[in-house]
Amino acid sequence: MELPGDEFDCPHCVGSHTVQEDPDGFSPGLGFRKLYVECPAVDGVIVWALTKETGADGS
Repeated sequence: MELPGDEFDCPHCVGSHTVQEDPDGFSPGLGFRKLYVECPAVDGVIVWALTKETGADGS
């Protein structure tokens, strides 16, 4: 699983984007980190989530 700063191989534009983390996350108290990449091919962003317990090494 990609983490902030990692490169994400985008299936939409066959390019590579840097993963970023939204500091505001989702709703407070949900316990998820909101990660995203910006992709011009989808006219915006691709968003996914990790549990807050996921460490820097992805474990």
